[in-house]
Amino acid sequence: MNRQTFFFCGIGGSGMSAIAQVLLHQGHAVRGSDRSYDQGQNADLYARLQALGVVLFPQDGSGVDADVDVLVVSSAVEPTILDVQAGLDRGIAIRKRAEVLADLFHRGTGIAGGGTSGKSTYFE
Repeated sequence: MNRQTFFFCGIGGSGMSAIAQVLLHQGHAVRGSDRSYDQGQNADLYARLQALGVVLFPQDGSGVDADVDVLVVSSAVEPTILDVQAGLDRGIAIRKRAEVLADLFHRGTGIAGGGTSGKSTYFE
């Protein structure tokens, strides 16, 4: 995949931030927003993401500009959020978190998830 700029709307979520970090380590530019960032919550998480090179924006549509190739949203992101509206207005490709994760797996990128809640396991 050519180097792209991804914008994660809701980057503070555990699944979203993990995928953002994988893409960043693959050489892509990563930006993001989250309402908890706007509210001053989870400062440690956002400081770690910024230290890795993620550029954070308020969730007001300002970070979704002509440089963004893909806007990544989860199923929890409402279409009324200003970042989504900015993406729609600019004709930017909007992809679900699950689709981006599937792309990573199909390209041979292995990802493991651990923890005690919120996960399910499926083996074929």
